[in-house]
Amino acid sequence: MRYVEVAVHEPKVQGVFHYHLPPELEARIAEGAVVEVPFGPRRLYGVVLRFVESPAVPETKPVLALPTPALRLTPLQIRLAEALAAETLTPLAACLGLMLPPGVLHQADTRYTLTAEAPAEDALPNDLSDTARQVMRLLHQRGALRGRQLDRALARRNWRAAITALRRRGWVESHPVLPHPSRPRETRMARLAVDPEEALHTPPERLSRAAAAQQRRQRLLHALAHQSPRSEAALRAETDALPSDFVALERLGLITRYTERRYRDPLANLVAPSPESPPPLTTAQQAAWEVVRPRLALAARGEVPQPVLLHGVTGSGKTEIYLRAAAETLALGRQVAILVPEIALTPQTVQRFLGRFGRTVGVLHSGLTARERYDTWLRVRDGEVQLLIGPRSALFAPFSNLGLIVVDECHEEAYYEAERRPHYHAREVARLYARLASAAVIFGTATPDVVTYARARRGHITLVELPTRILAHQESIAAAQKHLSAPAARFRPAGGEALAADLP
Repeated sequence: MRYVEVAVHEPKVQGVFHYHLPPELEARIAEGAVVEVPFGPRRLYGVVLRFVESPAVPETKPVLALPTPALRLTPLQIRLAEALAAETLTPLAACLGLMLPPGVLHQADTRYTLTAEAPAEDALPNDLSDTARQVMRLLHQRGALRGRQLDRALARRNWRAAITALRRRGWVESHPVLPHPSRPRETRMARLAVDPEEALHTPPERLSRAAAAQQRRQRLLHALAHQSPRSEAALRAETDALPSDFVALERLGLITRYTERRYRDPLANLVAPSPESPPPLTTAQQAAWEVVRPRLALAARGEVPQPVLLHGVTGSGKTEIYLRAAAETLALGRQVAILVPEIALTPQTVQRFLGRFGRTVGVLHSGLTARERYDTWLRVRDGEVQLLIGPRSALFAPFSNLGLIVVDECHEEAYYEAERRPHYHAREVARLYARLASAAVIFGTATPDVVTYARARRGHITLVELPTRILAHQESIAAAQKHLSAPAARFRPAGGEALAADLP
């Protein structure tokens, strides 16, 4: 029998608990999996932290279910949650909640089921209220229902009072449950398994004996010969094909069918600018880059480089240093987290990174739908998103190989979580995360806070200055060029006499 250590999702509970795995779940559960476990009289979700050789109690309860196999934390997230719990003196369950897609484990509901003592639908007593009678009929006809389902089915009726009366009679029982997260959309696809010419010239008698089926399957092959692959739904709409036609063509070896997972991408409708080339660096930017670049190489070798404080006035070119550092990190095969205050998370900011890195960029913030956030969370964990932009919550995404954390405008108060536990500052969590992941950290600001600046002055953080605006630098160059090419007649001394020598 295998045992696991689980942190149950009960923020008020300290510590972890040991459970055993039933045989049907042993091969399916890994560290980081979100499981359903019994906890006293309740059923709660929990996160598997690790496997244990022997439990701490003589008798263990079984893990009940693996609701969503795709919902799994990375080992790095578990280590970060444990370190954050120790730093902030917060229960581990609350810290683990930060690592999961927003809202997955926080929307509690109740599932209602009929007991063995409940009367049959046609034997309900006459003393039941009309609402209680409707509840019983719904449970008989549809089986177990959740509170939200009853809300929709019995709108404007006080069904909760009726449920209470039915529970007193012993006919209905309730169990607290948490909703399963939404799953990515899966689309059935079809593509040609042969050359288009072979598909177009397939003998009709090979396709079917029936003339109608021959025509449908020929239309289907013609459509795929012109565009492959395509979704089966689109092909059915265009060719009037039946599901049996796809099965038949697959058996004949003419097409291949498969399922394609399609994530909800909040950037799908954002027009990506044309790929841009990095502009030349100014002297100050080049000096800053020569400080930042070696730290990226150190992090790639598994070392923990000292954080960098990029202190530059607005318009001094800090973003270009971020972009170059991100490009270098991605080239080393590692992921990047770009943190910005929520108010600065604009389409222009995202487009700047899209123009440099294309569709490997993802965004995660509170303005997205729950499904978009969940899908982006999965894409980060699966490595489809290599560079993630977002506010402080984006730091807890499931990076598998994080190499760089950028905290732009690191002086902003928006980086501090003050409303709910754990109370943390994203700037400090970034330093903690970097130590665990062997990642480089860049703090960028025009007005550093006292603590960060003092650390930099004492040598705990490397201070890099960008004192000049790039626009002013460009304007000075343009003015100098204009000065050198101007006619001599424009340059006269105060007395009005012409210059002694004409300038070329």
